[in-house]
Amino acid sequence: MKKDIELVFQAKWGDREEWSTLLVDLQSKMYKTALLYFHNQEDALDIVQETSLQVFLSIKHLRHPQYFDT
Repeated sequence: MKKDIELVFQAKWGDREEWSTLLVDLQSKMYKTALLYFHNQEDALDIVQETSLQVFLSIKHLRHPQYFDT
């Protein structure tokens, strides 16, 4: 858990390598969740892509890094 928070802080401050690490770790979880809700592989992949973009655009405003993956 501590390592995840450190990754979030580093990604928040512009470390692209840490951002990539966070994204790879979360994409599987996001995909499974989207698939449970939408029951369609293409829709789930679209949602993962859109969510990843939104996270990238707004990570600088994250106030509580411990809740990043919720």
